[in-house]
Amino acid sequence: MTRFVAALLAVTLAASAAKADLPPPMGEKYVSVNTEVILSKDVTGYVFVLEENHGLGSTCSKLELPAGKAVAIPGGKLGTTLFAVPEAAAKEFKTDKELCDALEKGTVRGVQNIWFAGRTTVSRLAIRNSVKRTTTITGIDATGIKMKVEGEGYEPPAPEKNDKPRARGVPCAAVGAMALAVMFGGLWLVRRARKVT
Repeated sequence: MTRFVAALLAVTLAASAAKADLPPPMGEKYVSVNTEVILSKDVTGYVFVLEENHGLGSTCSKLELPAGKAVAIPGGKLGTTLFAVPEAAAKEFKTDKELCDALEKGTVRGVQNIWFAGRTTVSRLAIRNSVKRTTTITGIDATGIKMKVEGEGYEPPAPEKNDKPRARGVPCAAVGAMALAVMFGGLWLVRRARKVT
C-alpha cells in the first residue's frame, strides 16, 4: 500500500510539472512577465500577501505596498497571487505562517485576490524575452479588487454573458495523472492478488 501511495504522489507531482511545461501555441514562444503593482493612495486598511507558485510548490510572504510607489512582483513559474487581507482579519493570526496557511485553506475573512501570470506568449520571431505590465489597484471591496492594467500583451478578461458560475475545466495533465493513478492502482491490486494465490 505504501508503494501505491508513493506512486500516486509521484504521478500527481509530475502532472503539476507537466502542466507548467506545456508547449506554446504554434508560431509563438513563452516570455516572462515583469509585473509591478501601484497601490492607489485611496486604498487603506489592508495587509498584502504574495504566494508564488513554482509548479512543485509555492512560497508565501507579506508584501509592503507603499501608496503611490511601484513595487515589483516576483513571478512564479505558474504565476503569483496577491492577497488583500483586511487588517482586522490579519490580526487574528499570530505569525505570517499561520496567515499563509489560512489563506491556502481559504478560511480568512474578507480576503480578495488577483493573479499575475508568470509568463505569456509572443510571436516566435520576437527578439525580446520578457514583457512589462503595470497594475494599479484603484479600490478593494466585497466584490473584489478594482484595478487598471497597462502593458504589452495584456488582454482584459471577457465580460460574463450571464450570472451563472462557470464550471472549472479539468486540465489535460490532471486527466492524464488520474488515468495513471487508476492504472497503477489496478497493477498494484493484480500483483497483490497473485501473491495471495
